[in-house]
Amino acid sequence: MTAKYLAAVILAFSALNVVADDESIVYQKECLGCHVGSTSNSDVTGPPLGGLADKYILRQLKAFKHGWRGAGHPAARTMSDAVASYSDEELKDISHWASSIKSDKHFDYLLGKGRDGYQLYGDKCKGCHDSVIGRYMTGSPKISYLDTDYIIRQLHFFDEGFRNFDQPTKHQLKMQTVVKSLTDDELEVLTRFIANASLDKYENLDD
Repeated sequence: MTAKYLAAVILAFSALNVVADDESIVYQKECLGCHVGSTSNSDVTGPPLGGLADKYILRQLKAFKHGWRGAGHPAARTMSDAVASYSDEELKDISHWASSIKSDKHFDYLLGKGRDGYQLYGDKCKGCHDSVIGRYMTGSPKISYLDTDYIIRQLHFFDEGFRNFDQPTKHQLKMQTVVKSLTDDELEVLTRFIANASLDKYENLDD
């Protein structure tokens, strides 16, 4: 376990900002076992928690609980098992807590300006994810707070049919339509563009 990882864990726990009883501390520790606050690390499997709206997080938690999201995929099964015993009210508490964690940006599409894939990202992704109005109208997440490996993984999940929904939102229907409209070559170009627009990549170069 690296010093950077330990610092991330300490930062995450210091960001709880709750007057918590023993039960809420349990779920916070359980979440942080895989989602270390706002810091992406190869030693953990989940995406950073900070930077996402509580309503969006709650929607995902309910989808995992009821087996709608990622049915049949091992990573989704881990999440489904983790939240299975929580009530809807507890999931609301978790969502509110997770959305309040201080977060860092991990992705900036402007880093790829002029590169192969920039126009494709602008045409397919920017309107919903990088526009305040677009996010409001579709309920899309602000993906700049997600690490690029996670974003790319979700694109492939949509493409392979692992992002399933009981009652799809506008965002989910739009994502399914957009990803399915991409050719294999376009999906490869888009994922490469996203990977190259990682703020973590540039941060590591400065270390």
